[in-house]
Amino acid sequence: MPKFFSFSREKSFLVRLCEAVITLTVALILFLLPLFFTGLVSQGIVFEKLVLFYLLVLLGLVAWITKGVAAGELTIIRTPLDLPIGALGVILLISSIFSVDKLTSFVGSYGATTKSFIAFVIYLIFYGLVVNNINYRRLKIFFWSLILGAVATIAYATLQVSGIFLLPWAITQTISFNPIGSSSSLGIYVAAMLPLLALAVPLAVKEDKRSLGGKLLAIGWTAIVALAALVALFLLFLLNNFVFWPAAILGMAIFLMFILSKVVRLRSADTFIPVVIFLALITFLVGGNFNLVNAQLPTEVSLSRDLSWRIAKESLKRDPLWGSGPATFDYAFVKYRGSEFNFSNLWDVRFDTAHGNFFESLATIGILGTASLVIISLILLSIVFIALSRSENKEVKVFLLGVFSSLVVLAANAALLTVAGSIILLIAVLGSLTMALVVINYPEKFKELKLSFRSSPKYALALAAIFLLVSAGVVVLFTSGFKIYLADFYANKANGTDSATAVNYLNKAIATADYQDEYYLRLSRLYIVMANKEANKGQSANLNSIQNYLSSAILTGKKAVDLTPNSVVNKESLALIYENAATYNIAGALEWAEKYYTEVTQLEPDNPTAYVRLALINMAHANQEAGAEEKNKFYAEAIKFYGQAISKKSNLAPAYYGIAIAYEKLNNYDQAIEEVGKAVTLAADNLDYRFELGRLYFNRGVRSQNLQQQQTKEIAAAADRGQTVIQEEKLSVQEEQSNQAVTFNNDLQVADAIFKNVIEISPKHANALYSLALIYETIGDKEQAKQYYGKLLDIVSDQPTKEAIVKKLQAL
Repeated sequence: MPKFFSFSREKSFLVRLCEAVITLTVALILFLLPLFFTGLVSQGIVFEKLVLFYLLVLLGLVAWITKGVAAGELTIIRTPLDLPIGALGVILLISSIFSVDKLTSFVGSYGATTKSFIAFVIYLIFYGLVVNNINYRRLKIFFWSLILGAVATIAYATLQVSGIFLLPWAITQTISFNPIGSSSSLGIYVAAMLPLLALAVPLAVKEDKRSLGGKLLAIGWTAIVALAALVALFLLFLLNNFVFWPAAILGMAIFLMFILSKVVRLRSADTFIPVVIFLALITFLVGGNFNLVNAQLPTEVSLSRDLSWRIAKESLKRDPLWGSGPATFDYAFVKYRGSEFNFSNLWDVRFDTAHGNFFESLATIGILGTASLVIISLILLSIVFIALSRSENKEVKVFLLGVFSSLVVLAANAALLTVAGSIILLIAVLGSLTMALVVINYPEKFKELKLSFRSSPKYALALAAIFLLVSAGVVVLFTSGFKIYLADFYANKANGTDSATAVNYLNKAIATADYQDEYYLRLSRLYIVMANKEANKGQSANLNSIQNYLSSAILTGKKAVDLTPNSVVNKESLALIYENAATYNIAGALEWAEKYYTEVTQLEPDNPTAYVRLALINMAHANQEAGAEEKNKFYAEAIKFYGQAISKKSNLAPAYYGIAIAYEKLNNYDQAIEEVGKAVTLAADNLDYRFELGRLYFNRGVRSQNLQQQQTKEIAAAADRGQTVIQEEKLSVQEEQSNQAVTFNNDLQVADAIFKNVIEISPKHANALYSLALIYETIGDKEQAKQYYGKLLDIVSDQPTKEAIVKKLQAL
């Protein structure tokens, strides 16, 4: 074997190099993880942190394996967590295999990759890397790397929240931006760092005292850390509404409990800062939602705890052991949210995270996965308490206490609240570091598994094979990680550019990471935009281009659905694409849209949106039919779907309006008026509904004279947002219909009052003015009719419409 890999007792250069790389990679992770972001990718800063973590962990793994090759021996420390962590890994694997969305469970969803099976594997590698390579010298490097990262992150975040922007990038030019993620997650991170900062001050004082320069350096660093602790408290003060104070207090209480009981010893003077921090946190808690300084941060929304628990229970009924699969809470939410959620202000929001990871774990990885997490937590808690209580290594105990206290803050928040992916990452990192500190601080030495390759040539060959296999695997994974980042870089470049350039970038993103369904979705929507833009050119529009854009939109939308067949968002998007295609008379488009909306109702049975879309599709089918019998059949189907939408959300005004129009088409004016009246009651500020109510009263009042006012408004897309998008049409009456005089009956009086009310609110409401003119023309009051037609002439800008109004005035 080459001398470079010699198994001599003295450390070879390669072994020392590998140890340096291991130290560097872990130190960089601890320093950069909270701080790192570039703003160059589409999925956001959590994705960037995970990619950084992923690449550094793989680099550390290569160094660890290479060290074992060079030394001829690989030592693996056996800990009490090995079996439960291994069991959790098996459970996650099985859950991913049987997941409702295998791709998401294995690699994560777009923008949320920290809860996938692959992420767990990376956490596991980091755990092994830290636990098996910890020593006292590295411990100090890791601790100060963590502190330095915290100081830098807190300083930068405080400036951001205060409106002082250091970086020129567009994404950083707002107070809501911070390197952790959401404002609540920033509050969690800062609260978690308080025990470490309180600990860092006395430790900094104890640093190098052998020279004057060393003393000055220690004093300077102590001042920086102490200032950072005060700034952290000030930042929590600014983030008051986003901080879960009980968890922050719990972390400091654990820290002080061991300090004041002398289980972990510090000098009396060194307890001053921890006590001050603890009292400040108590003051913030008792003070409540005070804000002497208003940071004007945007409100954050999350799922309620009660609904999270209900969803977890319903999901467990379906699959109690394995759950729906890692990272698939979005599936569980839309499936089991219930119709009661439709009466909240957030009824049209699809949540992908529960209110607390405990409920989310029950829904996604079942009883077995959740139990494994609880067991891991309890075992870690017990061995930490043993290490703190019985160990004689005073300095390591101090380090362990600080890291463990911080971990408790993070874990408590994650278990009970909605947190960003960066907090999940930090839990994995600090949890691994806590176990590593236990290893070197535990009163009894843990068992070791030694893989020695010195005994015979065959073991040396086995070592070489392992080295080559692991190296090749790491190279593949490292390259894959780089490609994933590059693909999202391309996707981000597609934002804010012209359509042709955006298509080019999205195609590059797909070519680089073809498993990402979001890229296909964005591309399909972009093709629809390009088709509509081309169609808006009128006579000069290129029909072939429109058809090509529509075909491309459908193909890419189908690809997204194929990748994640149980995704409501993907199927709903494809259905909308087919709806758009139907407006260009693409054969079969309405049928395909109906098919996918039906599948959406199966995946999301309690959301009224898809039922409204199905009703609109049936109304469109009716418009295409010539025979009255076929038309009425589709109108009846539309009424059925509108009824289902109303059964899911009884205060959905667009559904009442839609069902009223369907009843009108069936000449059931009494029912139509009743239904649109409900829409007006629910949306009192909607003048369009109010006008439609007046129009229906007018039509019922004059139907014996065969005079009818046409529907002027139509519900369009965006029913998924619970909004009514109105498309303006021509004035609502055909001019040849206004020749007969009728009595000013009760229905016409009601219509007259409604139209006048609309004009009071909106004096330039053209259709209301036109309708009033028509009423008075119909009952023979020519002077009043002329007055309203005159007002209408001052408003209308369309020349053909003006000419039609002039003809009416001349005929009066």
